[in-house]
This record gives sequence, C-alpha cells and structure tokens, in this order.
Amino acid sequence: MSLTKSLLKVADSNKNLKKNYSLRIIVSIVIFLWCLGIISPYLLPGINHNLLLLKLLNYNYSLVCHQNDMKSISVDGTKFLVCARCTGIYFGALFSSIILIFIYNLYFQNLLPLVSVSVLLLLDVIFTSLGVYNYSRGISITTGIIFGVILYIYTLEILEKFFTSNLLKQTNGS
Repeated sequence: MSLTKSLLKVADSNKNLKKNYSLRIIVSIVIFLWCLGIISPYLLPGINHNLLLLKLLNYNYSLVCHQNDMKSISVDGTKFLVCARCTGIYFGALFSSIILIFIYNLYFQNLLPLVSVSVLLLLDVIFTSLGVYNYSRGISITTGIIFGVILYIYTLEILEKFFTSNLLKQTNGS
C-alpha cells in the first residue's frame, strides 16, 4: 500500500474540477477521432478506393509511426494505418482518457511508472531487433497499451496544470 501511495497522489482541490472535466472530455474526443482514423480502412472499406483521402491519412499517420506492414494489425485483410505498438499506445491513451473523465483526481507522484513502462517497451524493441525472440504483435500491442495508459496520465496532468495556470493568470489580471 505504501508503494501505491508513493507512486500516486490524489488532488485535494476541487475548485477547477469543472474546467478539468471539460478539458478531459475534449481531449478524449480528440483521441477517439484519432483512433477512428487509425482503423478507418476497416470501418470504411470505401476509403481504400479514394486514393487521395487514403494517401492523406497515410501521410498524417506516417508522421508518428513507421507503418511497417509486417508489424501492422490486420482485420479481415485490412491493415490499420499504424503498427501494432502504436495502435496499442493510442488505444491505451483512449481507454485511460475515458476512465479519467470519471476518476478525475488521480496523478502519479514521480516518474517511476513512466520510466518503467518505457524500459519495458524499449526492451521489447531491442530484443526483437537483436533476434532474442521474434516480433509479436501481441507483445507489441500489450506494451503499447500499458505505455499509452501511463503516458496519458502524465500528459493530462501537464495539460491541466497548463490550462489552470493560464486561467488563474487571466482571472488575476496578469
């Protein structure tokens, strides 16, 4: 229990709760739309015939992922627009964003969880690159989900502090 307490902190201030709640919903919607884009070739099979739209989507997602076909998730022969690990990261962030709309005052006390999952993800990349074991979409998506969940919690705290401090400056006339 003491380890949990040292890793997590619970915000004790509720004065910015409504502002944070709105921010969390907006961020969740943006992540949801991003995740829809990832799986859009499967959801909208006609998109594969619209070459301009497909090229635009591929270009946008190529900015954040190597898009290696061998490492992409395929459903009914239709590949997602990012690799399995990136799919896990974004869907992990989506899951975390939805949960944290309702659990609004949960933050990490230090960087240990982020460093731990980053090392786990990095070890997976290194071990597959060195041939210690073969690439596994299952391992990649799992490490991606864990990383996405943890990373989102840190990112949300940064966003909330940014918007809270800017709102306080505006209300104080600075």
